[in-house]
Amino acid sequence: MNSFHLSILLSMLVLCQLPAIAQNPLENTDPSENIRVNASNNAIQHNRRGMEYLSQGYPLHAINEFKLAIMLNPNATMSASLYNNLGQAYEVVKEYDLAIMSYQHAIKINPEFALYYKNLVQAYHNKKALRDAIKHYEQIVKENPQDAQAYFILGLVYKKLNNNEKSISAFNTFINLEPRLDLAHTAKKYIHQMETSKP
Repeated sequence: MNSFHLSILLSMLVLCQLPAIAQNPLENTDPSENIRVNASNNAIQHNRRGMEYLSQGYPLHAINEFKLAIMLNPNATMSASLYNNLGQAYEVVKEYDLAIMSYQHAIKINPEFALYYKNLVQAYHNKKALRDAIKHYEQIVKENPQDAQAYFILGLVYKKLNNNEKSISAFNTFINLEPRLDLAHTAKKYIHQMETSKP
């Protein structure tokens, strides 16, 4: 078959595909939108697989799945949940520094979800580094007294150490800085728990 016949054959193949292309419901959409949708779906699948691995006792496989999910959707809101799941998997293999970093990423993406803060403080606890956490976050609020998140974390760390007075003070500062956030309601609940548990 010479090049002339080959070019005619290719032209016919393209023409045969035109009706199918015209009927495609995505024909007028931005191709990048389709890529994003597929990436999101794939991220969900990797996350689901990671959770299955985690529940079955394969944390290293779970870590790989969560990392793949994050790579597919690095800037999406759902990445906060993915980082949280990654942190939990790292904790299973006692990689507490990586778990802490993962929870910090989750908080950065979604700063209003109390679970991420609780998991972060639990990771510090498991690492036996609650005192280090206090130094770190006290330094943050010293340099930036408007950092509400740091006060919330301090409140949780002090609560974990049964230092109710300092915990209540940190939570009150958080509430003063961010009174409208849902997290302020959580802080009020913690304060109420500590105040009612006093002898």
